[in-house]
Amino acid sequence: MTRERRSNRPRRRALIAGILLATLLICAEIGLRLSGPSLPPGCAPRPVIGYGLQPGLNLSLAGVNGPVTLATNRLGLRSPEPVEPKPDDTFRILAVGDEMWLGSDHAYHETAAGMLGGLLAESVKPVKIDLQSASAPGWGWPNYLSAVKALSPELKPDLLLVVTSLATDLDPGGDAGSIGARPRQGLDAKLAKLSALWTALSPAPGLPDGGPATVHLQTSDSGDGLTDLPEWITQLDRACRVARLPWVLAVIPAQIQTDPDRLKRRALAEGLSPDRLDGALPNRTLHMLVRRHRLMAVDLLPSFRRLADRFELYTPGGWTLSEIGHLTLAKEIAAVFERDGIIEQALLFADQAPEIPPIP
Repeated sequence: MTRERRSNRPRRRALIAGILLATLLICAEIGLRLSGPSLPPGCAPRPVIGYGLQPGLNLSLAGVNGPVTLATNRLGLRSPEPVEPKPDDTFRILAVGDEMWLGSDHAYHETAAGMLGGLLAESVKPVKIDLQSASAPGWGWPNYLSAVKALSPELKPDLLLVVTSLATDLDPGGDAGSIGARPRQGLDAKLAKLSALWTALSPAPGLPDGGPATVHLQTSDSGDGLTDLPEWITQLDRACRVARLPWVLAVIPAQIQTDPDRLKRRALAEGLSPDRLDGALPNRTLHMLVRRHRLMAVDLLPSFRRLADRFELYTPGGWTLSEIGHLTLAKEIAAVFERDGIIEQALLFADQAPEIPPIP
């Protein structure tokens, strides 16, 4: 009898350990589900948009030049508090984008969003520019469109500026808030859908350094460098036309598009001939789409390529811009606005247009 008890001890210990482990895993799963999705610092679930920066945020983060304060207004935008109702002498721009536009690793005045309003105001005095910037890490086109729909009724913008980043926006997003990530596939996708713990412990697969996926740069008989981006642009353009809201598309190139050596290394690493990868392929396709829809657009690829040999325009990894990258982005957008008289056109349009209906 004593021998039987002794022989059963290891089994009992293993059973108890298994029960304890299962209990811990269940408790961790319940805790993660109750706490909501794992989001970047300063972000929280938001109605309509899905998630975004928390309203009234004042958060200290590590930046490229030292500590950075990430502060938001009552709408969760990294911008000054909007004056309501909008004064008659104020031209309001709603700008949406992802982490490239947000620049949470820089002080606000060092970001393109923080500089652009001042640059535009110089060319349209005495009109005042109020730029309200909606952005969050990991946002993509579904978030852009949702943010425009959610914010337009209250802000009543005179112009919409959509800043798309080809490093990440050509690929469907990974987990909410993830930067430079691909969508999960196969068993990984099923487990992530079933388990919050699996999502937390197993990150979504990443894009190549400097993004985007190689398929978007690869020349072929059927490839055009884009995925569902034309569909999102068409959907937003249709909604803006119905709402009589003029809009501008600004296109930030991926780091690999500005660096021929990086592009060549990517090709060789994937067993391709260097001439099979074309860094300008997505932009040429976008140009055709812009002409077809008669959109106003700012393509940053030529200026970024021109400056890439002399300056670091991106932070390591290529998912965010350096301070010089932000300055270049702001100056190029302001230059196109001034050259094409975009604000003057929008002001004339506003004088002739009836009350703006909400974005459908």
